[in-house]
Amino acid sequence: MDEDSWFVFYLNGGETADQQLYVEMKSGDNTSLGRADLIDYMENYPLLPGQWHRVAVPLSVLNPSLGNFGWFDIGNASGNGAANFFIDEIRFVTTKP
Repeated sequence: MDEDSWFVFYLNGGETADQQLYVEMKSGDNTSLGRADLIDYMENYPLLPGQWHRVAVPLSVLNPSLGNFGWFDIGNASGNGAANFFIDEIRFVTTKP
């Protein structure tokens, strides 16, 4: 993928939608390649209870060298644990969403 590629998905914050979520790409040996706070890339911030929000993060943020990766994590940046949240339609795209 080139530097104009994007990691796109839809996020639903569940009943509370008060999470401070991030996405992080990891290499096969568990090294962080890059991390982004979702509030910086979420459509229609703030995250509202029970509503879907599109998230589009440039791969140049998550994986600056655009090398191979092993997986990605989506979690709570506050460290306090997260209420339930839901993710759908995860994809990589090569045109700006």
